[in-house]
Amino acid sequence: MKLMSKKKGPTPPLILLFVVIIQLLASNYLSFLAIDIFFIHWIGYTIISSSLFMLVISIMEFRKLKTTVIVFKKSTFLVTTKLYSLTRNPMYVSMFFTLLGLGLLNNNIGSIITAFLFIPLMNHRIIFHEESMLVNEFQNEYNLYKSKVKRWI
Repeated sequence: MKLMSKKKGPTPPLILLFVVIIQLLASNYLSFLAIDIFFIHWIGYTIISSSLFMLVISIMEFRKLKTTVIVFKKSTFLVTTKLYSLTRNPMYVSMFFTLLGLGLLNNNIGSIITAFLFIPLMNHRIIFHEESMLVNEFQNEYNLYKSKVKRWI
């Protein structure tokens, strides 16, 4: 699997890792933004568990329909069922919620806010390129899907 394309950007796991590193730095260097709420860890664990479940369901749907989950690789089928009927990018939504949960586990507002960097990074470096590929591959079918289902939530 390629980690980077010349035209596009790094793969989603690398973008996720980059934001996690920024979150950890924010948590360490912005300690004045620390929050101390008794149950915040439980909320963080719940969000992370739910998001990992969401990721597994999304990948299973791709496997069931025998298409690729590899970024920038030509798809053989346009997945529009289950979670894909609610968001065009449930795997990326899952990654975002994982970051949000990690921010809560860090007990730091700066770390939580940093999770929101993931959305513009993914839009610019991954999603816009994927959508352009899907328009080329599935044309009217993808445009109809795009008109009915939001990119994120």
